[in-house]
Amino acid sequence: MDAKVVIDAIQGQQVDVTEFGSMVNNCRLILSYEKDFSLSFTWRQANGVAHALAGLSRFYASPTYWDELPIYVAAILKKDCSGDV
Repeated sequence: MDAKVVIDAIQGQQVDVTEFGSMVNNCRLILSYEKDFSLSFTWRQANGVAHALAGLSRFYASPTYWDELPIYVAAILKKDCSGDV
């Protein structure tokens, strides 16, 4: 399932009685309590850090914390922030 489909469903008003619709309704409920949150879709090419970290997460069995941003992530972040996709 495409992430844009999920964002559009959560932000939409359609009623869906499937299991997916139930998850969408749960997300809507949680977000209704959190006024400081917003959802937006970002193309993978413009969100390299999230894509890189998601791929990296396959190598860690438990939560991992860094005291400093890994060099390769810093380089991707710089590219993301520059808008150079």
